[in-house]
Amino acid sequence: MIHVCHMTSAHASDDTRIFYKECVSLAKAGYEVSLVARGPAREEAGVRVVGVGVPSGGRLFRMLFFARRIYRQALALDAEVYHLHDPELLPYGLRLKRRGKVVIFDSHEFTAQAILEKHWLPKPLRRIVYRLYQAYEASVCRRLDAVISASYRGLFFQDQSPDRAGDELSHLSGGSHAR
Repeated sequence: MIHVCHMTSAHASDDTRIFYKECVSLAKAGYEVSLVARGPAREEAGVRVVGVGVPSGGRLFRMLFFARRIYRQALALDAEVYHLHDPELLPYGLRLKRRGKVVIFDSHEFTAQAILEKHWLPKPLRRIVYRLYQAYEASVCRRLDAVISASYRGLFFQDQSPDRAGDELSHLSGGSHAR
């Protein structure tokens, strides 16, 4: 049985999209599914939730230190497939790739674009951070096995047609993909 490990440092373990729509659906389809997330550990609906507590401190602490805690717990599970839900987990996605794992990034939002609207970031720095993050995200995502986004067109793979994107997802599942 293929073991899929979802990882999130920003979302609660009962997040509707992550837990119910993705993890529970995979478990019902016959996959072994783990979710490493904030909060307590539990077993529910065929999903093993590995709780790592609640991050102390603010956003910067979560991105720098809590994400590493998520990664270490996920790595200990030794899954075949890792599904990342937060941009701060991208560096760990590369580490997992170096270990021969299949890695998927689920971009819940257009993070680079959202940086331009972050009021906590000084306005003169937003455009610079936007461009740096955009280049970083694109570079990392090209090395991952798949990216899920609201609209992939031109977001990460400028040379990728819809058919090619579907073929990549089909390759991961070992079958055909729905259109």
